[in-house]
Amino acid sequence: MRSRGLELMLTSLAGLLSGYLLYRQRVRHSGDVDGLDLCVSLFSSTCDEVVLASSSYQLGVPLAGLGLLFFSLMMLLLLLEVKWADRLVFWLSSSGVGVCIVLIIVMNGQKLYCPICIIIHGLVLWIFLKLLVSSLRQTDRKNWIWTMVLSVFFLLVGAYSETVVLANGFGTMGQPQDDTSYAKWSRQVIESKLNEPHRAPIELTVFSSFQCPGCQGFNFVLKSLAKEFGDLLYVHHVQYPMSMQCNPYMEYEMQPNSCYAAKAAIAARKQDRYQAFSDALFMTSLNCDSVSVEEVALAIGLDMDRWKSDLADSATAKQLSDDIDIANELAINATPTVYLNGRRMPTNNQSKLRFFIEKELKSR
Repeated sequence: MRSRGLELMLTSLAGLLSGYLLYRQRVRHSGDVDGLDLCVSLFSSTCDEVVLASSSYQLGVPLAGLGLLFFSLMMLLLLLEVKWADRLVFWLSSSGVGVCIVLIIVMNGQKLYCPICIIIHGLVLWIFLKLLVSSLRQTDRKNWIWTMVLSVFFLLVGAYSETVVLANGFGTMGQPQDDTSYAKWSRQVIESKLNEPHRAPIELTVFSSFQCPGCQGFNFVLKSLAKEFGDLLYVHHVQYPMSMQCNPYMEYEMQPNSCYAAKAAIAARKQDRYQAFSDALFMTSLNCDSVSVEEVALAIGLDMDRWKSDLADSATAKQLSDDIDIANELAINATPTVYLNGRRMPTNNQSKLRFFIEKELKSR
Protein backbone atom coordinates (compact mmCIF):
# COMPACT_ATOMS: atom_id res chain seq x y z
CA MET A 1 0.00 0.00 0.00
CA ARG A 2 1.39 3.42 -0.96
CA SER A 3 2.34 5.93 1.73
CA ARG A 4 0.02 8.91 1.97
CA GLY A 5 2.53 11.22 3.66
CA LEU A 6 2.08 14.21 1.36
CA GLU A 7 -1.71 13.88 1.26
CA LEU A 8 -1.81 13.69 5.08
CA MET A 9 0.36 16.78 5.38
CA LEU A 10 -1.80 18.78 2.97
CA THR A 11 -5.02 17.62 4.63
CA SER A 12 -3.64 18.45 8.08
CA LEU A 13 -2.70 21.95 6.93
CA ALA A 14 -6.16 22.51 5.43
CA GLY A 15 -7.74 21.29 8.68
CA LEU A 16 -5.59 23.60 10.78
CA LEU A 17 -6.51 26.59 8.61
CA SER A 18 -10.20 25.68 8.83
CA GLY A 19 -9.82 25.45 12.59
CA TYR A 20 -8.28 28.92 12.64
CA LEU A 21 -11.17 30.38 10.61
CA LEU A 22 -13.62 28.77 13.05
CA TYR A 23 -11.68 30.31 15.95
CA ARG A 24 -11.65 33.72 14.24
CA GLN A 25 -15.39 33.51 13.57
CA ARG A 26 -16.09 32.75 17.24
CA VAL A 27 -13.80 35.57 18.33
CA ARG A 28 -15.49 38.14 16.10
CA HIS A 29 -19.01 37.06 17.04
CA SER A 30 -18.02 37.46 20.70
CA GLY A 31 -17.14 41.09 19.98
CA ASP A 32 -13.37 40.69 20.50
CA VAL A 33 -11.23 42.38 17.84
CA ASP A 34 -7.83 41.79 19.46
CA GLY A 35 -7.57 38.04 18.88
CA LEU A 36 -4.99 36.47 16.58
CA ASP A 37 -5.55 37.63 12.98
CA LEU A 38 -3.34 35.50 10.72
CA CYS A 39 -4.67 37.16 7.57
CA VAL A 40 -3.48 40.57 8.71
CA SER A 41 -0.19 39.21 10.06
CA LEU A 42 0.68 37.20 6.93
CA PHE A 43 -1.14 38.98 4.11
CA SER A 44 -1.96 42.49 5.46
CA SER A 45 -5.59 41.79 4.60
CA THR A 46 -8.27 40.66 7.05
CA CYS A 47 -10.53 37.64 6.46
CA ASP A 48 -13.13 38.96 8.92
CA GLU A 49 -15.52 40.15 6.22
CA VAL A 50 -15.79 36.55 4.99
CA VAL A 51 -16.14 34.85 8.39
CA LEU A 52 -18.89 37.32 9.34
CA ALA A 53 -20.81 36.90 6.07
CA SER A 54 -24.10 34.97 6.12
CA SER A 55 -22.68 32.48 3.60
CA SER A 56 -20.14 31.42 6.25
CA TYR A 57 -22.92 29.28 7.74
CA GLN A 58 -24.13 26.14 6.00
CA LEU A 59 -27.12 24.18 7.31
CA GLY A 60 -26.96 26.32 10.45
CA VAL A 61 -23.34 25.27 11.12
CA PRO A 62 -20.20 27.40 10.63
CA LEU A 63 -18.70 26.53 7.24
CA ALA A 64 -15.24 26.48 8.82
CA GLY A 65 -16.52 23.87 11.29
CA LEU A 66 -17.82 21.73 8.44
CA GLY A 67 -14.44 22.10 6.76
CA LEU A 68 -12.70 20.95 9.93
CA LEU A 69 -14.92 17.86 10.08
CA PHE A 70 -14.36 17.20 6.36
CA PHE A 71 -10.58 17.30 6.64
CA SER A 72 -10.61 15.26 9.87
CA LEU A 73 -12.60 12.54 8.10
CA MET A 74 -10.18 12.60 5.16
CA MET A 75 -7.21 12.28 7.52
CA LEU A 76 -8.81 9.29 9.23
CA LEU A 77 -9.43 7.57 5.88
CA LEU A 78 -5.89 8.29 4.72
CA LEU A 79 -4.46 6.80 7.91
CA LEU A 80 -6.40 3.57 7.39
CA GLU A 81 -4.41 2.83 4.20
CA VAL A 82 -6.89 0.28 2.90
CA LYS A 83 -8.30 0.10 -0.61
CA TRP A 84 -11.91 1.04 0.19
CA ALA A 85 -10.75 4.00 2.30
CA ASP A 86 -8.53 5.21 -0.57
CA ARG A 87 -11.49 5.15 -2.91
CA LEU A 88 -13.74 6.97 -0.45
CA VAL A 89 -11.22 9.72 0.25
CA PHE A 90 -10.77 10.18 -3.51
CA TRP A 91 -14.51 10.65 -4.06
CA LEU A 92 -14.69 12.98 -1.06
CA SER A 93 -11.87 15.11 -2.46
CA SER A 94 -13.68 15.23 -5.83
CA SER A 95 -16.83 16.53 -4.15
CA GLY A 96 -14.72 18.97 -2.13
CA VAL A 97 -13.35 20.50 -5.32
CA GLY A 98 -16.93 21.03 -6.56
CA VAL A 99 -17.88 22.79 -3.31
CA CYS A 100 -14.75 24.95 -3.49
CA ILE A 101 -15.54 26.03 -7.05
CA VAL A 102 -19.01 27.24 -5.99
CA LEU A 103 -17.64 29.06 -2.91
CA ILE A 104 -14.97 30.79 -5.01
CA ILE A 105 -17.66 31.97 -7.44
CA VAL A 106 -19.79 33.26 -4.53
CA MET A 107 -16.84 35.06 -2.93
CA ASN A 108 -15.91 36.64 -6.24
CA GLY A 109 -19.51 37.73 -6.88
CA GLN A 110 -19.74 39.35 -3.45
CA LYS A 111 -16.26 40.84 -3.87
CA LEU A 112 -15.05 39.12 -0.70
CA TYR A 113 -11.35 38.38 -0.30
CA CYS A 114 -9.92 35.84 2.15
CA PRO A 115 -6.32 34.70 1.56
CA ILE A 116 -6.63 31.76 3.95
CA CYS A 117 -9.83 30.61 2.23
CA ILE A 118 -8.01 30.68 -1.11
CA ILE A 119 -5.17 28.61 0.36
CA ILE A 120 -7.67 26.04 1.68
CA HIS A 121 -9.36 25.80 -1.73
CA GLY A 122 -5.94 25.38 -3.34
CA LEU A 123 -5.03 22.62 -0.90
CA VAL A 124 -8.27 20.76 -1.69
CA LEU A 125 -7.45 20.92 -5.40
CA TRP A 126 -3.86 19.80 -4.74
CA ILE A 127 -5.04 16.84 -2.64
CA PHE A 128 -7.55 15.85 -5.33
CA LEU A 129 -4.97 16.00 -8.13
CA LYS A 130 -2.45 14.03 -6.05
CA LEU A 131 -5.04 11.33 -5.33
CA LEU A 132 -6.18 11.33 -8.96
CA VAL A 133 -2.66 10.75 -10.25
CA SER A 134 -2.11 8.04 -7.65
CA SER A 135 -5.41 6.37 -8.58
CA LEU A 136 -4.63 6.41 -12.29
CA ARG A 137 -1.23 4.84 -11.67
CA GLN A 138 -2.86 1.96 -9.82
CA THR A 139 -5.66 1.53 -12.36
CA ASP A 140 -5.55 -0.48 -15.55
CA ARG A 141 -5.46 1.85 -18.58
CA LYS A 142 -8.77 0.41 -19.74
CA ASN A 143 -10.42 1.72 -16.54
CA TRP A 144 -8.95 5.22 -16.68
CA ILE A 145 -12.03 6.57 -18.39
CA TRP A 146 -14.26 5.33 -15.54
CA THR A 147 -11.98 6.89 -12.97
CA MET A 148 -12.18 10.23 -14.76
CA VAL A 149 -15.95 9.98 -15.24
CA LEU A 150 -16.53 9.21 -11.56
CA SER A 151 -14.21 12.08 -10.60
CA VAL A 152 -16.25 14.54 -12.65
CA PHE A 153 -19.51 13.03 -11.34
CA PHE A 154 -18.60 13.52 -7.67
CA LEU A 155 -17.21 16.98 -8.44
CA LEU A 156 -20.58 17.93 -9.95
CA VAL A 157 -22.42 16.38 -7.00
CA GLY A 158 -20.41 18.57 -4.62
CA ALA A 159 -20.98 21.70 -6.72
CA TYR A 160 -24.70 21.01 -7.10
CA SER A 161 -25.19 20.30 -3.39
CA GLU A 162 -23.48 23.54 -2.38
CA THR A 163 -25.49 25.50 -4.94
CA VAL A 164 -28.75 24.06 -3.56
CA VAL A 165 -27.74 24.92 0.00
CA LEU A 166 -26.93 28.52 -0.89
CA ALA A 167 -29.91 29.01 -3.19
CA ASN A 168 -32.38 27.89 -0.52
CA GLY A 169 -30.98 30.10 2.21
CA PHE A 170 -29.74 27.19 4.32
CA GLY A 171 -26.50 29.05 4.90
CA THR A 172 -27.99 31.43 7.46
CA MET A 173 -28.37 31.38 11.20
CA GLY A 174 -31.88 31.56 12.63
CA GLN A 175 -35.20 30.82 11.01
CA PRO A 176 -35.60 30.81 7.22
CA GLN A 177 -37.25 33.78 5.59
CA ASP A 178 -40.76 33.61 4.20
CA ASP A 179 -43.36 35.87 2.65
CA THR A 180 -45.40 35.92 5.87
CA SER A 181 -42.62 37.61 7.83
CA TYR A 182 -42.29 40.22 5.11
CA ALA A 183 -46.04 40.85 4.93
CA LYS A 184 -46.23 41.35 8.70
CA TRP A 185 -43.31 43.75 8.64
CA SER A 186 -44.57 45.73 5.61
CA ARG A 187 -47.82 46.57 7.42
CA GLN A 188 -46.00 48.35 10.23
CA VAL A 189 -46.61 52.05 10.73
CA ILE A 190 -43.88 54.24 9.32
CA GLU A 191 -41.89 55.05 12.44
CA SER A 192 -38.88 56.96 11.18
CA LYS A 193 -38.84 60.61 12.21
CA LEU A 194 -35.84 61.45 10.08
CA ASN A 195 -36.47 64.18 7.56
CA GLU A 196 -33.98 62.82 5.07
CA PRO A 197 -34.37 63.45 1.31
CA HIS A 198 -35.19 60.38 -0.79
CA ARG A 199 -31.89 59.16 -2.25
CA ALA A 200 -32.52 55.57 -3.44
CA PRO A 201 -35.31 52.99 -3.78
CA ILE A 202 -33.97 51.29 -0.65
CA GLU A 203 -32.86 53.36 2.31
CA LEU A 204 -31.38 51.86 5.44
CA THR A 205 -31.22 54.01 8.55
CA VAL A 206 -28.71 52.55 10.98
CA PHE A 207 -28.44 53.61 14.63
CA SER A 208 -25.00 52.63 15.87
CA SER A 209 -22.12 53.40 18.19
CA PHE A 210 -18.40 53.19 17.59
CA GLN A 211 -17.74 51.29 20.83
CA CYS A 212 -20.34 48.65 20.00
CA PRO A 213 -18.84 45.26 18.92
CA GLY A 214 -22.13 44.34 17.24
CA CYS A 215 -21.97 47.52 15.16
CA GLN A 216 -18.42 46.65 14.21
CA GLY A 217 -19.55 43.30 12.84
CA PHE A 218 -22.61 44.84 11.19
CA ASN A 219 -20.37 47.27 9.30
CA PHE A 220 -19.15 44.30 7.23
CA VAL A 221 -22.79 43.43 6.47
CA LEU A 222 -23.46 46.97 5.27
CA LYS A 223 -20.40 46.94 3.03
CA SER A 224 -21.48 43.63 1.51
CA LEU A 225 -25.03 44.86 0.88
CA ALA A 226 -23.70 48.08 -0.63
CA LYS A 227 -21.58 46.09 -3.09
CA GLU A 228 -24.53 43.88 -3.97
CA PHE A 229 -27.23 46.52 -4.49
CA GLY A 230 -25.12 49.50 -5.58
CA ASP A 231 -27.13 52.64 -6.38
CA LEU A 232 -30.38 50.95 -5.34
CA LEU A 233 -29.31 51.21 -1.70
CA TYR A 234 -28.54 54.25 0.43
CA VAL A 235 -27.40 53.96 4.05
CA HIS A 236 -28.02 56.80 6.49
CA HIS A 237 -25.97 56.54 9.68
CA VAL A 238 -27.40 57.95 12.92
CA GLN A 239 -25.15 58.24 15.95
CA TYR A 240 -26.40 56.67 19.17
CA PRO A 241 -23.48 56.53 21.62
CA MET A 242 -24.34 54.68 24.83
CA SER A 243 -22.58 57.04 27.20
CA MET A 244 -23.88 59.28 29.98
CA GLN A 245 -21.57 62.01 28.70
CA CYS A 246 -23.93 62.90 25.84
CA ASN A 247 -26.92 60.55 26.07
CA PRO A 248 -29.32 61.66 28.82
CA TYR A 249 -31.24 58.40 28.67
CA MET A 250 -28.29 56.30 29.82
CA GLU A 251 -28.58 55.26 33.47
CA TYR A 252 -25.00 54.03 33.72
CA GLU A 253 -21.78 54.33 31.72
CA MET A 254 -21.43 51.68 29.01
CA GLN A 255 -19.18 53.19 26.32
CA PRO A 256 -17.17 56.05 27.83
CA ASN A 257 -15.47 57.19 24.60
CA SER A 258 -18.41 56.72 22.24
CA CYS A 259 -19.56 60.36 22.39
CA TYR A 260 -16.16 61.61 21.30
CA ALA A 261 -16.01 59.06 18.48
CA ALA A 262 -19.50 60.03 17.31
CA LYS A 263 -18.59 63.72 17.13
CA ALA A 264 -15.37 62.81 15.32
CA ALA A 265 -17.40 60.92 12.71
CA ILE A 266 -19.81 63.84 12.25
CA ALA A 267 -16.80 66.11 11.74
CA ALA A 268 -15.43 63.68 9.15
CA ARG A 269 -18.79 63.73 7.34
CA LYS A 270 -18.33 67.48 6.79
CA GLN A 271 -15.40 66.56 4.54
CA ASP A 272 -17.46 63.83 2.81
CA ARG A 273 -15.29 61.19 4.45
CA TYR A 274 -17.72 59.60 6.87
CA GLN A 275 -17.65 56.11 5.33
CA ALA A 276 -13.87 56.00 5.15
CA PHE A 277 -13.63 57.22 8.74
CA SER A 278 -16.25 54.73 9.95
CA ASP A 279 -14.62 51.78 8.16
CA ALA A 280 -11.19 52.65 9.53
CA LEU A 281 -12.41 53.21 13.09
CA PHE A 282 -14.31 49.92 13.11
CA MET A 283 -11.06 48.16 12.16
CA THR A 284 -9.45 49.30 15.43
CA SER A 285 -9.83 47.85 18.93
CA LEU A 286 -12.83 50.19 19.55
CA ASN A 287 -11.06 51.93 22.42
CA CYS A 288 -11.92 55.21 20.66
CA ASP A 289 -9.70 57.41 22.82
CA SER A 290 -8.57 60.73 21.40
CA VAL A 291 -5.21 59.35 20.26
CA SER A 292 -6.59 56.38 18.30
CA VAL A 293 -9.42 58.44 16.78
CA GLU A 294 -6.99 61.15 15.67
CA GLU A 295 -4.74 58.47 14.13
CA VAL A 296 -7.70 57.25 12.08
CA ALA A 297 -8.52 60.79 10.93
CA LEU A 298 -4.90 61.31 9.89
CA ALA A 299 -4.69 57.92 8.16
CA ILE A 300 -7.67 58.57 5.88
CA GLY A 301 -6.29 61.93 4.80
CA LEU A 302 -8.61 64.41 6.51
CA ASP A 303 -7.73 68.09 6.65
CA MET A 304 -6.73 67.87 10.30
CA ASP A 305 -7.06 71.56 11.13
CA ARG A 306 -10.54 71.67 9.67
CA TRP A 307 -11.48 68.37 11.32
CA LYS A 308 -10.36 69.53 14.75
CA SER A 309 -12.24 72.80 14.27
CA ASP A 310 -15.41 70.96 13.26
CA LEU A 311 -14.95 68.54 16.15
CA ALA A 312 -15.01 71.43 18.62
CA ASP A 313 -17.82 73.27 16.81
CA SER A 314 -21.11 73.58 18.71
CA ALA A 315 -22.94 72.62 15.49
CA THR A 316 -21.33 69.17 15.67
CA ALA A 317 -22.50 68.73 19.25
CA LYS A 318 -25.98 69.88 18.18
CA GLN A 319 -26.06 67.29 15.35
CA LEU A 320 -25.09 64.55 17.79
CA SER A 321 -27.76 65.72 20.24
CA ASP A 322 -30.37 65.66 17.47
CA ASP A 323 -29.36 62.10 16.50
CA ILE A 324 -29.67 60.95 20.11
CA ASP A 325 -33.06 62.65 20.52
CA ILE A 326 -34.41 60.91 17.41
CA ALA A 327 -33.16 57.54 18.65
CA ASN A 328 -34.72 58.05 22.06
CA GLU A 329 -38.04 59.16 20.55
CA LEU A 330 -38.05 55.89 18.63
CA ALA A 331 -37.26 53.99 21.85
CA ILE A 332 -33.99 52.64 20.47
CA ASN A 333 -32.49 50.49 23.22
CA ALA A 334 -29.79 48.58 21.38
CA THR A 335 -27.25 49.04 18.62
CA PRO A 336 -27.18 48.39 15.79
CA THR A 337 -30.87 49.07 15.12
CA VAL A 338 -31.90 49.20 11.47
CA TYR A 339 -34.83 50.82 9.65
CA LEU A 340 -35.60 49.90 6.06
CA ASN A 341 -37.57 52.58 4.19
CA GLY A 342 -38.79 53.98 7.49
CA ARG A 343 -39.82 50.73 9.14
CA ARG A 344 -37.93 49.03 11.90
CA MET A 345 -36.27 45.78 10.90
CA PRO A 346 -36.81 42.71 13.09
CA THR A 347 -33.29 41.44 12.37
CA ASN A 348 -29.75 42.50 11.48
CA ASN A 349 -28.91 39.19 9.77
CA GLN A 350 -27.39 39.81 6.34
CA SER A 351 -29.35 37.19 4.41
CA LYS A 352 -32.63 38.26 6.01
CA LEU A 353 -31.92 41.92 5.28
CA ARG A 354 -31.23 40.94 1.68
CA PHE A 355 -34.54 39.07 1.60
CA PHE A 356 -36.47 42.12 2.83
CA ILE A 357 -34.63 44.44 0.45
CA GLU A 358 -35.41 42.21 -2.54
CA LYS A 359 -39.09 42.00 -1.54
CA GLU A 360 -39.23 45.79 -1.24
CA LEU A 361 -37.71 46.22 -4.68
CA LYS A 362 -40.20 43.78 -6.21
CA SER A 363 -43.13 45.56 -4.54
CA ARG A 364 -42.31 48.86 -6.26
